Amino acid sequence: MSALRLKLSFEEGQTLRELVFGISPERETRLLALLQNGRVLQALRTDTGPILALPPELRVAGPAELRALDVAKGIDRVVVVELGRVGSDSALRIWESLLDGSLRADPPWLPVLERVRAWPVLVREGLRRFLEDGVYGLVLEGDAEREPSFVCAHARAGQVLELIGIDALGRDASSASAASLLLTLERRVGRTRLLIEGSRAALAGVLASPHPASALEHASIRGQLRIVRVSPLIRAGLFMARLLGL
Repeated sequence: MSALRLKLSFEEGQTLRELVFGISPERETRLLALLQNGRVLQALRTDTGPILALPPELRVAGPAELRALDVAKGIDRVVVVELGRVGSDSALRIWESLLDGSLRADPPWLPVLERVRAWPVLVREGLRRFLEDGVYGLVLEGDAEREPSFVCAHARAGQVLELIGIDALGRDASSASAASLLLTLERRVGRTRLLIEGSRAALAGVLASPHPASALEHASIRGQLRIVRVSPLIRAGLFMARLLGL
């Protein structure tokens, strides 16, 4: 995976973290483990500290195996980080690691990633063909506490190259409607393949769903989200994803 470029303001970064990881992740009790080639190097609980009772050569395939251990009793979420695959920049590391699978959790933050990674390579590559080069964006409506916000991913050859916010697009885009953002995106980033507008709660619900394609369709039908732009190929990909249970 090529280095991920981050073009988000601090506020935009916080918005994206909240969409993926929740508003108050500090309320969770977690077991955190560092792995190297599957071997557990270090582990700790956020409520009691380092775990010293693990076998010295303990190897696990992922967070679900750690959850089965006695030391994980009472844990809300198990998080593992595979060393040697994370990005060099701490600001990018969490997103690179989440996308390439070196940062995983049980329960997962993005369940769809874990499901797709478990599929045979041919199935994954087939679905990947529907991921067109271009821009995939979220427009988050404002509320009593926050102004409207925008984040998007720029993808090429099935990989996310950039995460971009409204500030990176320039001042003239900061007050733009979702529809008028399309012109700015296509002029400065690339063709917009999918642009969705809605509340933070509705968008977070789609991202957290193990069936995001179906959740997106249902939220759109109920009027909780609005699909501003979807390309024919992405529409076909979403239909295929629903058939596959996504």
